[in-house]
Amino acid sequence: MMADDPQMFAVYPKTDCPHIESCFHPDLSFYDQFLEESTPSKKGPVGIKAVCGACDERSENWICLHCGRVFCSRYRNEHMLFHHLENPDHAVCLSFSDLSFWCYPCESYVVNKGLLDGMRMKFEMLKFGELESDGRKNWRGLGQDEQQLIVSEFQGRAKNNAGNNSTNDNQQGGSSGSAGGASSSSAGPQQASSSAEVGDSTSLLTLEDVAEKFKKGSYKNVCVIAGAGISVSAGIPDFRSPKTGVYDTIKPFLKEYGIDTNTVPAEIIFSLDFFEKRPEVYTKFCASFPEFGDMNRYNPTLTHRFLQKYVDARGILDYVITQNIDGLEKKAGIRPDRVIPIHGEAVSDTVYCSKKHKKPYKEFDDNLKAEKPTFCDECGLPMKPPIVFFGESLDAEQLLAAMETLRKADLVFVLGTSLNVAPVSALPHLINQQGLADVVVCNLTELELFSGGQEREDGTFAPSNFTMPNKNKCLCFGETTDAALQRLANLIDGGSLLNS
Repeated sequence: MMADDPQMFAVYPKTDCPHIESCFHPDLSFYDQFLEESTPSKKGPVGIKAVCGACDERSENWICLHCGRVFCSRYRNEHMLFHHLENPDHAVCLSFSDLSFWCYPCESYVVNKGLLDGMRMKFEMLKFGELESDGRKNWRGLGQDEQQLIVSEFQGRAKNNAGNNSTNDNQQGGSSGSAGGASSSSAGPQQASSSAEVGDSTSLLTLEDVAEKFKKGSYKNVCVIAGAGISVSAGIPDFRSPKTGVYDTIKPFLKEYGIDTNTVPAEIIFSLDFFEKRPEVYTKFCASFPEFGDMNRYNPTLTHRFLQKYVDARGILDYVITQNIDGLEKKAGIRPDRVIPIHGEAVSDTVYCSKKHKKPYKEFDDNLKAEKPTFCDECGLPMKPPIVFFGESLDAEQLLAAMETLRKADLVFVLGTSLNVAPVSALPHLINQQGLADVVVCNLTELELFSGGQEREDGTFAPSNFTMPNKNKCLCFGETTDAALQRLANLIDGGSLLNS
């Protein structure tokens, strides 16, 4: 079954996408450089000469049909999404794995009997070999001559868009230094170069170095990527720790509702599709696990206080990019406009259904305490908590703000996150590509991205696997964020500000 057959899609593809005709390069041969021709017997993924333009991913890549750049999918580090967010007119991409087309503005798979067929035929021939006389030429019931007519039609239409495409391609070209195709000469990194102290690029960054720069006021643009680990000492369980994390803890609960977690991941409790079908399960989950259902009961940790007192209060915090929904950053006094809650916040003024109808949060919260769902008065769908479920799109403006602040940062904290969930897992690849940023990583378990390297006497290490231009400027701790930042505060001022 071919990738443009509607029967192969989990949801019916869009047939009237308005972005298709402006997205192609006028010369089909332009795309050849990204593929290796394979024999007709080869049924595996398309051979790709170029890895993802932002990481080393090879197995789940897409090609932007506008500029021909290759980036990985949402099932890896979601760099193709970042590419589109930075270049909104680069709308449609093609999967190397199944030859399907996805349009980001439409948020849908797309099909087009005329224009897309020519492109797909091009990639089919490259993936499966030249057209054969044994029946292979009858793909979807079309003969070789008919296929060639489709290809010719595609080429003719694409040439009509050559003027716009060539202008945009010239603007896009040569910017392979950072994820998503942003030029390395953008305003963010230039600003950072005037404020960051580069120092000796051959010397390893130490905790004393970071403390000294805090004392001197050297840091001007500080960014924080935070995960559940920064809130564990407040009593909030993280999600993925074996035995104690939320997902392991709720498996017996899910079994009571007929969900076999041997075949269905426990993450289903935060799936939008599952929530809309069985909202009572989420309601009972919040009642059965008040440590998750009631976020008002928690107070900020030492890590939150450090970020407020030593970073935000000095006016040097660009953003805290947090995956947490507990709102403890704001509760610690960090300015609300400096917090990017990528996954939403559990407590809000308003709740919405998936059709964006709204109700006051208090009504939702009262019903939650009574262990019953809240339904929309307009469409009947359940009102969802103000957090981002699996299956929902993240806020594009928030993502763009996070990407920009990482590019201009002179200090980045990566705190208490396993970096397992896209798109946050991809954000470290965007850290100042000129090698000017210091990076401090605190996590109990070693992260794949920040691994390798010899441990020093103080328990820290410089990762050998990090692909930043200047990996010597990265410092890692294998301990809690509270312990690591307490050490840093002690070096800055004896911890007096932290304890005030």
